[in-house]
Amino acid sequence: MEPHASIPEQNKISPNNKPSKNLLYILIAIFIIFIIGVIWIIASSSSKTKTVTTSSNANIRPAIVSVTSNGFVPETVSIKVNQSVVWTNNSSAIHLVATDPYPTDNGVKGFKSGNLNLNDSYTFVFSKAGTYTYHDDLNPYKFKGIVVVKN
Repeated sequence: MEPHASIPEQNKISPNNKPSKNLLYILIAIFIIFIIGVIWIIASSSSKTKTVTTSSNANIRPAIVSVTSNGFVPETVSIKVNQSVVWTNNSSAIHLVATDPYPTDNGVKGFKSGNLNLNDSYTFVFSKAGTYTYHDDLNPYKFKGIVVVKN
């Protein structure tokens, strides 16, 4: 046995030995592929998320009624219980949406908009099935509409 065996030059570690550029490029490529894989997994798992439908109508879009210089458009809307109707004044005249009969309402609490100026909106949620007629308090004999609420 030799007292002082020498270490072959290629196995020596010294500050002058640097990893090759090819190894560095390979490590960078692996890192980029890893990041792309993580992003792909996150994106694919979120696209597979299922929408859960419940019996509540809270996520149903409201019915939209435009108040024009000629009346309510559409004049009749059909919705489900707990769905809302949004009336938007698209005319320069002031309007006031209220339940029939004129001049008093038919007992639907809160179904009276107050004055709606141009671009103002009023929203009402219908919590009971039925057919509700309404009018514009400021032009009650010309401006009439119907909301049909089904279970």
